[in-house]
Amino acid sequence: MPSFGCYIYPYNPESKNVDAATILDMFSMNQQESIKEFRRFSLEPDQNEFLDISDKDKWTIEAGKIFLEEYLKNNWPGKTLEELLADTAKRNEIVAHMRGATGLSIRKIANLLNLNRGIIQNIKPK
Repeated sequence: MPSFGCYIYPYNPESKNVDAATILDMFSMNQQESIKEFRRFSLEPDQNEFLDISDKDKWTIEAGKIFLEEYLKNNWPGKTLEELLADTAKRNEIVAHMRGATGLSIRKIANLLNLNRGIIQNIKPK
């Protein structure tokens, strides 16, 4: 994939495999103006998500454990996690909530709840 520099510095020898002129002409027929507009366009924030890591993806097991403890304390005071997980309906509710409210991966939720990854995967997030 061509780098940003191939378009900003089209006469750079590394840019020889990129038809920068065609791309830059989409912004303006004036080369200096098109480079300026290309820079502005490339740096402009947008709402698209690609392979970037979002804040939701930064959950750690420790953060998940704290979240889970608070969730259990608020919804089932006095009950242990083991008691709740023994009840399939409650287990599914806990898993669905964890999947929907946290950025934890399926594997992290499975480790946290000491359940099989397949169980977590089959329960839809809430």
